[in-house]
Amino acid sequence: MKWKHDLQIVFSMFFKLAAKAKRTRYLFLFSLLPVLTLVILKIYEFSRLHSQTVSSNYFFIYGSLTIQFQFFVPIFALFFGTSIVTDEVENRTLIFLTTTPVSKATILLGKFLSVSVITAAITLFGFLITYFIVFFSQLGTPQMWVNILRYLFATILALLAYLSVFTLMGILMRKPVIFGLIFIFGYERVVQFFPGSTQKLTIFHYVKSLLPSFPESNQMLAFNIPPSSFALSIATLLGISIIALILSVWLFRKKEFIAATGDGS
Repeated sequence: MKWKHDLQIVFSMFFKLAAKAKRTRYLFLFSLLPVLTLVILKIYEFSRLHSQTVSSNYFFIYGSLTIQFQFFVPIFALFFGTSIVTDEVENRTLIFLTTTPVSKATILLGKFLSVSVITAAITLFGFLITYFIVFFSQLGTPQMWVNILRYLFATILALLAYLSVFTLMGILMRKPVIFGLIFIFGYERVVQFFPGSTQKLTIFHYVKSLLPSFPESNQMLAFNIPPSSFALSIATLLGISIIALILSVWLFRKKEFIAATGDGS
């Protein structure tokens, strides 16, 4: 089918561009900070100079997990998701893309897929290194592999949901990054501490519900209400992704960006 061929071309083109972009290199290096921290802790452990409360396991449970799911996943999704359309508008390349025989829907979805793969790669690379360093001695235990699969699954579904939402923001808003930061560090952080079932109004609630169990003393990942079921969490995150993508495609096809590019508005 022609649309599949067009999608592959768009995906390949934007994947190569995103892989070479400065934004990708900087975020990739930034994602390795937990690995560097863990290496320092491991050196501390081997030298037997560390205190009893500081260890690589402690760092993973109370630090790396929080950094991964409350910072790296939404932040990386924000910068990559909002750039899908805004980069083309700001660089004034959208007019050339939309005058090709390739449909607008194919352009948006092809770039979304390329950005999703890049974001997943840089988000998971450092996390996987951290995980295997911490749990190296448990490589032979089935539970260790079950946990890593759940972490991977949660990360991918979280990225899809956040990327879809931020792609939609990039089409709707003039300053999507600002509104995205408010969404991540304002709405998503504050609502989860409200009484009642308000946590279920956040993406993060369903992401946490997919994770393996963790100590309740980790306040950033703790629940004020029982977690949602595994099936409901998957369905909700996929539903958010699909709805946001459908709206993004529809608006991208209907909205006129050329005039905004031409007058700088």
